[in-house]
Amino acid sequence: MLFKYEKERNEIIQIDETSFSNENLTEPQNIEIWIRKNPSILSEVEGEELIIIGEQQASETNKRLDLLGVDKFGNIVIIELKRDLAEEMVENQAITYASSYVYSTFNEVCNIYAKYLEKNKNELKLSEITEVQEFKKEAEKSLENFCSSINIPDDFNKNQRIILVAGNFSKNLLSAVTWLILKGIKIECIRLSLYKDNHELFIQPERILPTPDISESIVKIRIAEEIIEKKRDKYQTWEGRIEEHYEFLGSPLGDHLKKLVSELEIEPTNISNSGFHLINGEKKIMVSTYVKSKIEFRFSKSKKEEIENFLADLNLNTLTVKDKADIEAYGIENPTPAIDYKIDTISFEEIQKVCKGWLEL
Repeated sequence: MLFKYEKERNEIIQIDETSFSNENLTEPQNIEIWIRKNPSILSEVEGEELIIIGEQQASETNKRLDLLGVDKFGNIVIIELKRDLAEEMVENQAITYASSYVYSTFNEVCNIYAKYLEKNKNELKLSEITEVQEFKKEAEKSLENFCSSINIPDDFNKNQRIILVAGNFSKNLLSAVTWLILKGIKIECIRLSLYKDNHELFIQPERILPTPDISESIVKIRIAEEIIEKKRDKYQTWEGRIEEHYEFLGSPLGDHLKKLVSELEIEPTNISNSGFHLINGEKKIMVSTYVKSKIEFRFSKSKKEEIENFLADLNLNTLTVKDKADIEAYGIENPTPAIDYKIDTISFEEIQKVCKGWLEL
């Protein structure tokens, strides 16, 4: 909503909102030219300024993006315009354009900018320049001055930004853009509202996305990702040897386990600091050695009753099957049954028979 102040009457008058289509205004003939001549309409705060370096620029997909810019940090800026409502998939089109500039060098961008300067030399008051190389030098100088806070060419085009400009945006598009922002894509939605007072038109730019609350969410997501990354660093893949498990258990537990692995002739896999896996085809036993006083044999993707019936078939009724392995958390829907082997409780030959039978050796 927009109001005009009438000083003589000391009152404000509401100005009616209209649309670009109602006023017969188009992207290429009007909106594009306005932004090209005054790109500050896309900047809400100081430091967000950008310069236009190309218009109707052909991308690698042979489609033409509306405007191409560069911000003060040397980022390539893709500007996509829609006169009235921007529907979903507009963001995908802009992403495609942005992807074609990922590897553009400073020199390549200067070539694009030089052609833009040559095309609009009268408007930009460069009519005295006639040679192509002079436009190239002017482009280089202009970009170097504008991006003076970065190291050119090394820090130029380290990222790409997308600005979607429209009279309005569909809910589906805003939903997609919100997701992209939360995933770290630099994309904005700027709405241009048009107002009419008699024969005068007024444009009010408004950044719809990203909003302050989304910016806050981005910070929270990054903090969460950092925590996860630290946990990953803390629990890195164990690089020990299978022999370390035998040494940890000592004699005779370690000796028994070493003999079992040798007789099975199965190469232990998924070796970690708490054990390893013995796998033969679809069959698997997870061996846990995290406690010195015992070895835990876990039977994945099975139930206690299944293991008990299997032991009965082998006439090994002296072995006790636990409902849940010690190494896994309580409360899971399908716990892993397990058998413990401790010294002087059962014969290790019985364990060997179980392992060979379960692995079908």
